[in-house]
Amino acid sequence: MTPRFWVCYRQQDGRKCLYRNPRVKQKCEMCGGARPTAKKPKHMVALETTYDEYVAINGGEHCAICDRRRTEKDRRLDRDHDHRTGRPRGLLCSRCNRWLVNFMTPAWLRAAADYLERTAV
Repeated sequence: MTPRFWVCYRQQDGRKCLYRNPRVKQKCEMCGGARPTAKKPKHMVALETTYDEYVAINGGEHCAICDRRRTEKDRRLDRDHDHRTGRPRGLLCSRCNRWLVNFMTPAWLRAAADYLERTAV
């Protein structure tokens, strides 16, 4: 949900204004300071990397996990990136991208693989 206001942080007499302004206003109603520009989250910066650059990072147009190739009727592969750092990682098919959730770590995946191997019938 988008906030319904923005806070003015303009320095005035050694103090910040901190007035809550309606979202539609571009200038602070209290001090006249300009509305600050919105910053992009780190993970959105990774999406500025072009698809062709992701293909180069990935070593080709295939899923980095299951090696599925993109066919003519398939849409492009998903651009995967680290949500904490914004660093591009590679291309994934939609199935692998959905299954690779953010809480998974290499240690967790190794433990899960060990569990499955231990309990295999």
